[in-house]
Amino acid sequence: MIAWTFISALTLTPAATSGCSEPVRPSFDVVLGVQPVSVSSDMPLADLAALAARSHAPLRHPAYGYYVGTFGYSIKVIPASNEPCSKDFRVRILMGLGGRHIEIAHELQADRCLYSNYLQHYEKHAASDVALIADYSRRVANALRSTPMRLQPGRVSSGDQMSDEVRKTIDKILVPLTSDRVAISRQIDSNAEVETLRHVCASSSGTAAPSPI
Repeated sequence: MIAWTFISALTLTPAATSGCSEPVRPSFDVVLGVQPVSVSSDMPLADLAALAARSHAPLRHPAYGYYVGTFGYSIKVIPASNEPCSKDFRVRILMGLGGRHIEIAHELQADRCLYSNYLQHYEKHAASDVALIADYSRRVANALRSTPMRLQPGRVSSGDQMSDEVRKTIDKILVPLTSDRVAISRQIDSNAEVETLRHVCASSSGTAAPSPI
């Protein structure tokens, strides 16, 4: 069972819009759920190096670990009635950030300083990911509040039409999400951060850092 921490909830009631024989008056609940981050040190350096090579992502520091998180959303539409063109809806959007995990190279457990600093580094990645997704949940809420929802009587139920319209609006807002996540990750790997990771443990440990393979 996944434990979710709900950090954002917005209830919105847009102005009435046209399309059906009577105005459509949806209200939106936009909720962001964030799964806690798990941490492990099960993977050896060789496996992490192979994983980094397969990703083809440029590395600014040794592949001593990673952070990963998966974003998704769901829509639930509750019409006020089963009429062909119900005018009142409650729409619940759950935006979730799950599968959040930090992996630190198994070899780093032997060096408390290195382990601690790389853990803190990937925790920065995890925190920035949450902040970005929270910002996108606000963008989605604002878009739903301001976008007309036009429904038409017909063979497709008004609830299905509403779900389709909401999904189109959300997907349009989410277009730059993947590139924004990459950009935020690169910002975390700043020159100052890379220099800190490279030198902060040099004076506190008499042993050399393990070399990435």
